[in-house]
Amino acid sequence: MGYFSKQQFYAGCQRLHAKTLAQLKKALPQLDAIVSPPPKFHSFYSFAFRFCLNEGQKILERDTAVEMLQLVLPEGRFVSEFCEYLTFQSDYRFLNMDQWINFLKFSIEVREDMSNAGDNPAWPLLIDNFVEWHTSRVAAAKGGER
Repeated sequence: MGYFSKQQFYAGCQRLHAKTLAQLKKALPQLDAIVSPPPKFHSFYSFAFRFCLNEGQKILERDTAVEMLQLVLPEGRFVSEFCEYLTFQSDYRFLNMDQWINFLKFSIEVREDMSNAGDNPAWPLLIDNFVEWHTSRVAAAKGGER
């Protein structure tokens, strides 16, 4: 799991002009404005994956991926459902960078009702399985409403 060295932490605080904990808390919302624009966010999102890897590791444990998705995409479309799916299913214990990046792309491109999820035949199997799982849950819920 990644970490920030003491020097990196101090350098970051200096860039934020934060010398006290109160100043740091006040400065943190500025970071959202810095990483929110799409090109910067994609870079930050990729960094978040790499930050969580142990040295030499190329895959992220499922539980860590779930926690990180909730941190970096707290209001992202499909995040809560995808995290629930990851926790529920037993086929995937790890996520690779391709799956991580494609989930972000999926959450941006696919409509809320997932009606266009099949428009991209190149989604990783994990995403295809998630769509199938989610679609069957929605259909079951609608069947139970009658």
